[in-house]
This record gives sequence, C-alpha cells and structure tokens, in this order.
Amino acid sequence: MRADQAFVALRQYAQRRRLALDRAAGMVIEGAAADAELRREIDEGPEGPAWSPGHQGV
Repeated sequence: MRADQAFVALRQYAQRRRLALDRAAGMVIEGAAADAELRREIDEGPEGPAWSPGHQGV
C-alpha cells in the first residue's frame, strides 16, 4: 500500500468511527485497528467500492 493510500484509509477509518485522526493512528500503532479494516477502507472508500484518490465523483 502506498503512503497516500494508507493516509486515505486511516482518514476514512477515523471518520467512519468518529475518531480524531491521531487517535485512529494510535489505534493502528497499538494494533487495536486490524490491517484488514484499513484495507477495507481503501476497497470501499467514501463513494463505494474501487474508490481511488484520483477518482472524480459525478
């Protein structure tokens, strides 16, 4: 996973769970947030499956 994808996944994870970004990052570091959960954020994204940072919604 690229750094920009990881950041997007972390941001989405935090937003969906209504957490501060630093709290979500801490959960990742502590292992409280599973890798699969973060990867799912990339797969699902804010606009449904297969979202990418360059995606332009209509």
